[in-house]
Amino acid sequence: LSIRFRKISVLIVSLFMMIMVPLSRMVHGMHYPQDIILGFLLTFILILIWIYAEKPLLILSAKLGWIFILPLSLGAGLLMVLLPVLTTSSGKDLSPSLALATMCCAGIIGFYLESRYIAFSVSGNLMQRVLRFTTGMAVLAGLKLGLGFAFSPLDDGSYSALFQILEMLSSGILALWITAGAPAFFVLTGLADKEVEIVRKN
Repeated sequence: LSIRFRKISVLIVSLFMMIMVPLSRMVHGMHYPQDIILGFLLTFILILIWIYAEKPLLILSAKLGWIFILPLSLGAGLLMVLLPVLTTSSGKDLSPSLALATMCCAGIIGFYLESRYIAFSVSGNLMQRVLRFTTGMAVLAGLKLGLGFAFSPLDDGSYSALFQILEMLSSGILALWITAGAPAFFVLTGLADKEVEIVRKN
């Protein structure tokens, strides 16, 4: 957001959240310090990629389409699985990493669909932005609760392979809503306009 809007207030809020959210999870015992450090490092790398590679990647994806997007999404997902393996003991549960990998793959595919076919614009008046935020978060919460309720009968406590697959599916659906579903809904309902310029295949 701070990169998009280039406002000091947005930058301050973004930095505050980037620091306090990971630290709060460490304080509550949900992560080790090395998890936080690795998370900050990955975030820094992703921000640099976003700043310098956004337009070239959009142009390349527009020219090559799925031939470029599918290997990119699968490679990013594989990286999300390999990082915990390389940085922790071999006995670590990889279930969260598999869910994160699925979100990463689905998120990249969603970003491609949004940039190629939806062209969602983040601009708009205050009321539009408030409605977009509240609607998007409400649907996201509803999806998460609904999928959790639908899959809960299959959870026998042993965390079976079937339940892990369903959890990965749930993560993918949530990522697709965030990256493509919500922008498409906002454009269709008039809560957002389309970008004037859209990268299209020549």
